[in-house]
Amino acid sequence: MIRVLDGIDAFLDQLASVDPLPVLIAVLAQLAKLVCTSMAWRNVLAAAYPHEDVRRRSIIGAYLAGVGVNAIVPMRAGDAVRIFVAHRAIPQSTYTTVVSSTLVLSIFDIAAASTLLAWAALTQDALPGLGELPSLPSFEFGWFLENPLATELVLAAILIALVVLGIWIHGHVVDFWGRVRQAFAVLRNPLTYLRSVAVWQAGDWALRLVAIWFLLDAFDIPQSVENVLLVQVSASIATLVPLTPAGFPILDVVLLGIGGDGHLLSVFPGSATWDDPAWAQAVPAPTHIEPHVERVTLHPRILEAARLPIAVAHGAGKAGIVGRIFGERRDPRELPALLVRRPGAVWILDEAAAVLLPPYLGRASMA
Repeated sequence: MIRVLDGIDAFLDQLASVDPLPVLIAVLAQLAKLVCTSMAWRNVLAAAYPHEDVRRRSIIGAYLAGVGVNAIVPMRAGDAVRIFVAHRAIPQSTYTTVVSSTLVLSIFDIAAASTLLAWAALTQDALPGLGELPSLPSFEFGWFLENPLATELVLAAILIALVVLGIWIHGHVVDFWGRVRQAFAVLRNPLTYLRSVAVWQAGDWALRLVAIWFLLDAFDIPQSVENVLLVQVSASIATLVPLTPAGFPILDVVLLGIGGDGHLLSVFPGSATWDDPAWAQAVPAPTHIEPHVERVTLHPRILEAARLPIAVAHGAGKAGIVGRIFGERRDPRELPALLVRRPGAVWILDEAAAVLLPPYLGRASMA
């Protein structure tokens, strides 16, 4: 209980350093953004059902309910809630048309997100290359990228399943494609689409950027158009690739101390941290090395996202472990510091810590 109270106290201390006014403005911008998206969706549904009374309040409520459920339930469960509530709000509607109506909104969203991604890729060098994707810790498709034959087989199986599903739907859902086309009715008149849907979605995207701008201010992060756009790029990637919990993390620099037993990040030799998929983990107090205190750490694979890992060790007490790290290769589970023995890493050692280094290694970084 004492630890819980200490944690709450630390959280409140950090919260007190956040400027409340920009946070309030950001929250208001976010709420306005949700209303804009809801109105765009409502207008798509109204065009699909011109003879029905598609109430604004009902569709806004359905959309907000979905957002709320998505915030606490994984796997986009809120989307199902949103569709269910909207379907109930329009008496003569069908699930096929209501679901398909969300695809109309994706036209603008994909165009806006693709523009931002192209800007980031071409001008900012802010996105990882395809060769880096398999090694990024939150990129859950890494196995497929490393195994192209298996990827082709999986894609083939998915295509076959989609064809079978399409045949089943065609035979069991009355006028399936007609109901899908009904959802796109607003596109038959481009001017109507621009005035009733695209304008609201443009407001949605503008308010996203406004919210980010004020959140940067609240947390004392430099405000610039570039920073705002980069934050939105990362959010767009996480949305476009929903199986990546945190999008594509890239850590520019990671500074690490090396323990006398070869641990780093409080990941000790033989640690169970490797087998726990969670990125943030509690570490029991070690008994073999000081300080004997409980710790919080990140999964060691997070280092794979570091562009420049820097390891620091000093003193004769670290000479033995440094020699082992640069000696015969072994399992990083036995010697976690081996994660920093990689191309591009920088090791900063003093003479005492470097005395057992293999002679073929240079010592340009030693002080």
